[in-house]
Amino acid sequence: HCNRAIESGLHNAEVFTVNARELNTVRNYRDAETMAHAAVTLALDYVPALRELVRALLLQGKHEAALPVAQQLVLQSPDNPRDRVTLAWALLSKEDYDGGILHGKKALELDPGSAEARYLLSRIYRLIQEWELALEMANEAVELAPQHPEYIAMQADMLEHLGKHQQAYDLVPP
Repeated sequence: HCNRAIESGLHNAEVFTVNARELNTVRNYRDAETMAHAAVTLALDYVPALRELVRALLLQGKHEAALPVAQQLVLQSPDNPRDRVTLAWALLSKEDYDGGILHGKKALELDPGSAEARYLLSRIYRLIQEWELALEMANEAVELAPQHPEYIAMQADMLEHLGKHQQAYDLVPP
């Protein structure tokens, strides 16, 4: 009976997680949070549910609540670079720049081709006024994902900040 109950709980957690993912996709973050929370309640270590819950919390600006969920997520999936980036964003929202850099760099170790990790690091370096590092990470993010407007905007912002006005101007389409 115990195994059947556990299997039933995991199945229900999967259903709640699918619903949470769909709600997050259509930007109904409040209801996604409710669904993901229900999934996590049924299966505390269920990584897909933790991912949807932290996503819903961060996108609602609930950084206090998101941080322990992101930490739990990385405990459950320490070798997942995207989960490391998620934790770094949660730490960044708490102004834990050192922690954000640590997990951003770990994400790059796990996935050297991660434009998202480079963009995150660019944002953190910008906040701590490490302008050259911020530009380096922004440049690398744009090299990896040249069509991503946020990455291009960060690159242009860093060039502008460093007095490279023409280079920044050339990045922005007319």
